[in-house]
Amino acid sequence: MNQAEADDPDICAAPAAQPPDVHQQLQAALAQLDEERRFRTRFLSSLAHELRNPLASLRSGFSLLQRVKGSQDALAAQVNPLIDRQLSHLMRLMDEVDDLARARAGQLPLHRERLSLQSVAEAAAAAAQPLLSAHVQSLHVDAGPSAMWVEGDAPRLAQALTALLQEASRHAPSAGAQISLAVHGRGGSAMATVAEHAGGLPQDGLQPPRPEDDLLHSADQAPGVSLSLARLVIELHGGRLWAQAHPHGLGRVLVAALPLAADGPVQPGA
Repeated sequence: MNQAEADDPDICAAPAAQPPDVHQQLQAALAQLDEERRFRTRFLSSLAHELRNPLASLRSGFSLLQRVKGSQDALAAQVNPLIDRQLSHLMRLMDEVDDLARARAGQLPLHRERLSLQSVAEAAAAAAQPLLSAHVQSLHVDAGPSAMWVEGDAPRLAQALTALLQEASRHAPSAGAQISLAVHGRGGSAMATVAEHAGGLPQDGLQPPRPEDDLLHSADQAPGVSLSLARLVIELHGGRLWAQAHPHGLGRVLVAALPLAADGPVQPGA
């Protein structure tokens, strides 16, 4: 320190710069890497499970066609539609895996426009209807009293809501189950809720998301491809996706929240 610095009381009083806590930074980096490793492990396990079922069906179908020598035509008429459905499912899974990889890398293109969340919900309901019908399930759609305007990519958002309906279908009882899809506003957000029953979610039953409600970090189930992609799509639109228990004990409610468009209607409590 030179004499001028020594005579300056501000310089003399300045505290020495504290070195960064390298240990804490290292621990945080290791925790993040560990979380990424666990995510990849669970994701790949889920992917293998999702691919194994259609592949097993394809193998069984072809095995039957090869073994039976008498009524090939009748058997083919029964098995060929199964093979076609499973091949279509595999192709969709491969497309979603590709989309998911691009989304995680920040390279998924989104063509944004001003649209109503109700139109997205209607498209998702139409896309999910064949699966629900195959499982003898019905769908009740409540579009709400007024349009909820958002800025987003309509096909991608419909893809995300379709994934929520498919998730609800998998968790609901197969025979006679009724699933509900509702659109409403809360504060500055447009909400789409999917319930594993027909009653839907009471307006006062919606809770803010908590870490334990994260659909991709459930302790008892690894995330699927469609659900993983749905969360990323919602988040790329500035929204949140979570699950909560129904306040009346009627299974889970899946909630997708998106910011209202800047010139959209203002909801009470905004």
